[in-house]
Amino acid sequence: MHPVPSSQDFERIYTRCGYHEVHYRELASGQFSRSLRMLAKFAAPGTRLLDFGCGNGEFLKEATAAGYVAEGVELDVETCRSAAANSGCPVTSLSQARRNMGRYDAIHLGDVLEHLPDPAGTMHDLEALLTSTGLFLVEGPLEENRSLVAFTAAVVRRLKAATRRPNYAHEPPTHLTRTSARSQRRFFEESAGYRLCNFEVYESGWPYAAPWRDIFPPKSGSIAIRGLIAKAATGIARASNIASLAVGDRFIAVLRPIRGE
Repeated sequence: MHPVPSSQDFERIYTRCGYHEVHYRELASGQFSRSLRMLAKFAAPGTRLLDFGCGNGEFLKEATAAGYVAEGVELDVETCRSAAANSGCPVTSLSQARRNMGRYDAIHLGDVLEHLPDPAGTMHDLEALLTSTGLFLVEGPLEENRSLVAFTAAVVRRLKAATRRPNYAHEPPTHLTRTSARSQRRFFEESAGYRLCNFEVYESGWPYAAPWRDIFPPKSGSIAIRGLIAKAATGIARASNIASLAVGDRFIAVLRPIRGE
């Protein structure tokens, strides 16, 4: 059994050069349009927004463009500076953000919960930063959910294992939990005790996704096949979710603390 990372481990792991520049160097512009559309249904543009774990500041940039008054929080000093420069928004440490008790109308946690040893505890701590009507916007991966890309990747891994081909990731894993749509909803409502205002599942196609221009004409056969699988997975998820089947590899949720009800 592996030990849970300490606060010192987190500071060492989530540096700008060692983590954010490796995993989030090439975020596509407009990647958060879906989550911002959902947020707008519950918190109008012009309200104050905190992005907890803001990374390179891309969400802050898009939120500001959508009309929100956005600020960010990060662990690493260099990451704070980089995110602030990229987004034009204030980015501070959590200790500094805690001085703004009851200030934010919404707190965004994007691809954060799966990295935390106590996700419910962290969210409960962050509640003190929300206004009396504040809410959480949370999004992240569903690594144990139904997905054509996930199914295909699992088959490929088994084939590699059967033929004794290398099947190792290039970087050590940083996710402490893996979840499905059902278990993620249960966590929010039962374990964390929040009111689930909205919960949406969709397919990103990652890591197979590729624009059509990269598929036709294909740069290589494997790239073309992977891209087509991603496109098929996205279409299947979209059609399936009309019937509320929760097919896909990502979720977006809007949550409200239950205050004395």
